[in-house]
Amino acid sequence: MKKYIFMTHSIVKVGGAEIYLRNKCNYLKEKGWQVYIFSYDRGKVLISDLREFEACIIRKLSFSPMVFSCRERQRVLDKIGQMVAARSDDEIVVESNNFLITLWAELLTERLGARHLVYELQEDSFIHSPGLLDFLKFKYERREFAGITANSLVNFFSPYFEVPESNRYFLRAYCSNSIEDTDTDLALPLADVTIGSLGRIEKSFVRSAVEGMGRFIGRHPELKFNVVFIGGERNGHHREKAIRQSLGKYPNVNVYITGLLFPIPAKLLYSVDVFLSSAGSAFATANLGIPTISYDANDLQPIGILRHTTQNSIFRGSGEPPVSAEELLSEVLIQKKYPKDIHSIPDVHPDFSSHMDFVSQMSPKWEYYDFKNYVYSRKERLMRLLVQCFGYHAVDWLRGVRKFLC
Repeated sequence: MKKYIFMTHSIVKVGGAEIYLRNKCNYLKEKGWQVYIFSYDRGKVLISDLREFEACIIRKLSFSPMVFSCRERQRVLDKIGQMVAARSDDEIVVESNNFLITLWAELLTERLGARHLVYELQEDSFIHSPGLLDFLKFKYERREFAGITANSLVNFFSPYFEVPESNRYFLRAYCSNSIEDTDTDLALPLADVTIGSLGRIEKSFVRSAVEGMGRFIGRHPELKFNVVFIGGERNGHHREKAIRQSLGKYPNVNVYITGLLFPIPAKLLYSVDVFLSSAGSAFATANLGIPTISYDANDLQPIGILRHTTQNSIFRGSGEPPVSAEELLSEVLIQKKYPKDIHSIPDVHPDFSSHMDFVSQMSPKWEYYDFKNYVYSRKERLMRLLVQCFGYHAVDWLRGVRKFLC
């Protein structure tokens, strides 16, 4: 039997990662694969196609496996192994989507005699320990590590070594098909202009986008604005409060934050005059014909008007200097350079054949990372000591409290 095991951080939010998982899971099932998704974030699973994996949420996966004793690691792996029920004749692929969980994925892969693809979905991730760097370099050299853009591996490894252009492995993460022709309960009041942002509001670029919106709104006191954030945040981030405080000082603004939605009602998107978004969320609205300002994940500044002045939604290309949000908003809303040209919802059928081709082309020599060579970071040594002294549950509770208080 063919079994595909995802190890990721969350199935409980509605973001690009969760929509990608839903899409690829459905694709794999159509191709005859039995799919499992193991994760660690707790909460309500909002995407119906992912609810079958709620029983696969294992909180201990949020810790590095190096924090636990060998015996405790084996207990976690035993639990996963029992759920997968692997047999010696199974064809098994493990895919990890987050640096925090990728070490668990390698341990599981060796236990099952499987192949392991490290496919990091985040662009703002960083290599947080010398052991993780050594591990990821091992996977990269075996062609078992890919990102979501051609710049991903460059960003991850740039502080340590140069990645040749020919070896910048990346795969497309299809996640723009979250929009459906459904009704919405949100009734916006009359306004001259409606500005929107699609995606989770704790994303790094949102702070910059809010500041740009504020400067533009402040220059046009004669206009009445609706500002709509279509998305929510993970517990403990407190971005909603900061957004309301930042834009609330302008008397000509109504601010709306929908929280996590799935699917996203097309009618709500069509009511917006311009979006400020990044990555797949930017393409989702641009594909509908709504002017969309895309943001760079590195400098957190606008790249341009997607599909008009730029074709990039995550990283600016060469010869694309940062531009101000106020200037772009003025071009769209005041000068009317890029009018809204509504399109119907694209009929998208994500094809992950390139992903499967990449797996088939990974190193033909089956080899696993030797964790005896793993070099602990200071944080890992501290966490290991805390777990040994106070127990996993107490440390996990303290982590949650600290995050909540911050």
